[in-house]
Amino acid sequence: PREPRSQIICMVNDDLVRLILSMSDKEVKYFRKYAELGHKRKNQLVKLFEALRKEPDTQQVKSQFRNYNVIRFKLRQVLMRCLRTIHDEDHVESEISTLITNHQILMDRGLMEESQKDLLKAKKLAQDHFQTERMLEIMRMELDLNMAIETNGLPDKVEQLIVEIVELT
Repeated sequence: PREPRSQIICMVNDDLVRLILSMSDKEVKYFRKYAELGHKRKNQLVKLFEALRKEPDTQQVKSQFRNYNVIRFKLRQVLMRCLRTIHDEDHVESEISTLITNHQILMDRGLMEESQKDLLKAKKLAQDHFQTERMLEIMRMELDLNMAIETNGLPDKVEQLIVEIVELT
């Protein structure tokens, strides 16, 4: 029977291997995609990553790589960059959700202008972080909000939102 991941991690002395073994499936998948995107040493980085996942004994793995220490150093840098990106994306998603919830609460209370401010913040955040699905969701809410407000220039706002939605899809 396999030992639980946490027990294996505790038995490993190498910090990089512990970091690799502690990664979730989502993080591993993200790293693989990220590493393939344009790093000159991508093959070496991925090979070292996979080797250390399979064989946590660094002495055995070390002999398989010519510039082990250089590749290892670069691997750690790329892993940390990936993990920071995932962490930031999770944080952004949480912030967008909070702003949308605020929008809904304010809209339910008839505070349309305040509601619109939070919705626009959520939209900008989603836009800045290329979250297309969230953008579509927010634009639909924006359309509903504009219909509820019934302000002058409503047809122009609705038309603009429809154009934005079509461009995203």
